[in-house]
Amino acid sequence: MSGFEETRVGGVDALVISSEHLSATVLAGKGADLLSLVNLSTGVDPLWKSRWGASASFARRTFDSTLEAWFAQCQGGWQLLAPSGGDESRVGDVVHPQHGEACSANYGLTDSSNEPSSVRVELETSLCQTPLKVIRRFELDNDLPIIRVDCELTNEGGETTQFMVAEHPTLGQPFLSPRSSIHTNATTVETDSSFEVPHSPYAPNLKFDWPGEAVDLAAIPEPEEPRQLLAYLSGFDDVAWYCVRSPDTDCFFGMAWRRQLFPCAWFFEEFNGSSNYPWFSNSYLAAIEPATCAPGWGLGEAIKRGVASTLDPGASWTSSVYACVAELGEEVQVMSELRAKAKKGYGSAHAR
Repeated sequence: MSGFEETRVGGVDALVISSEHLSATVLAGKGADLLSLVNLSTGVDPLWKSRWGASASFARRTFDSTLEAWFAQCQGGWQLLAPSGGDESRVGDVVHPQHGEACSANYGLTDSSNEPSSVRVELETSLCQTPLKVIRRFELDNDLPIIRVDCELTNEGGETTQFMVAEHPTLGQPFLSPRSSIHTNATTVETDSSFEVPHSPYAPNLKFDWPGEAVDLAAIPEPEEPRQLLAYLSGFDDVAWYCVRSPDTDCFFGMAWRRQLFPCAWFFEEFNGSSNYPWFSNSYLAAIEPATCAPGWGLGEAIKRGVASTLDPGASWTSSVYACVAELGEEVQVMSELRAKAKKGYGSAHAR
């Protein structure tokens, strides 16, 4: 039965939203994170969950860095990165934390609907470090195993403000395994120029065709084959998409969006590649993250490079991405519907 209920998960306010096909848990009290997205027919949830869950954030109330705070508060799942993304960065007198303020803010439920076609909730918060109001909408389709995730930013201040946005879904075990594979209409990969780590399959600052030649990035490595990667995907069609197939669970995770809104996607992999905090050679996860710009070095660097977006007073920027968790036998139909919805979907780039 479709609908939603208010609850608490990991010590924070949460919503559980259900359609005929999917169940989604949203952490209203922690960034409006989409913690889980379960296919009700199979019980499969492709989203990664952190090893420490909610425990680390309650163990300490202060942290030595915003990176440490980010990891301590991260239970896993899918975050909204805004108005900054990636590294901590300074803009004027403001130090934007790792991955931005929006993913740690407290959101309130402002609207909901339960119709025959879909169930929808809307959450809202106002940020402190920038004059942005953030609206987050989650809508589950009752006809297909598809979720629409919206982001709306409005400049409530009297001055122009700048921002960047990335949608940050992370996939993990048991959905991910060496039998899994990544498929996308991206054509170009560019490795991050500063990501120098022992187990990266490619050197920093390289540009090549997807999925690469020396190492096939469409393939997921064995657990005993450590790999780390930070790169950026581009060259998408007008409707960008990717699909991760999981024969072990007989399911796939797909995502589609309009390239006008998110022209690139950050691509991060951590397959037992780092012996350091917080991975400790025991993390198996990957993320492909639609983004307004690259690299993921924070808002200050985006402004310096001239790739940050700009909102005038009272102006809004809106986006939507569509995702699905479905059985492999449904891939052709569901991915076709996903791309069609993204093509005509909600979202407008009113920002300069």
